[in-house]
Amino acid sequence: MLVGTKIYSDNIVPSGEVIFKVKVSPEATQPQPIDVAHVTDPRLKKLERYTGKGRVVDKKSKSTHWLPGQMILVGDYFAFAWLPINLQIFFMRVPDNITAQVSRRLRVGAGLSGSESGMN
Repeated sequence: MLVGTKIYSDNIVPSGEVIFKVKVSPEATQPQPIDVAHVTDPRLKKLERYTGKGRVVDKKSKSTHWLPGQMILVGDYFAFAWLPINLQIFFMRVPDNITAQVSRRLRVGAGLSGSESGMN
């Protein structure tokens, strides 16, 4: 299971919360890849897809809901598509040095030291 965690807040999910979960096991049944015509980059001709679920926050009630979705691999990036609400967001892997900086800022903002947050 691949789990995506938000590193900043927005209207979808608060920072530090899980935003999607995707089944990437070879045993899991996956949708057919998307065939893309008229592209020169061979990595973009066939886009692999993986079944999962994505989390959204109801703005009025502040409750969270999990909706069916798919992770789509697009070259060096990937997207997660929340199927019932026709929403797709592109993601990239955050370099380790940026992840460390964001983690420190989140700990400081929460008033935690490295030992209190479990991040030594």
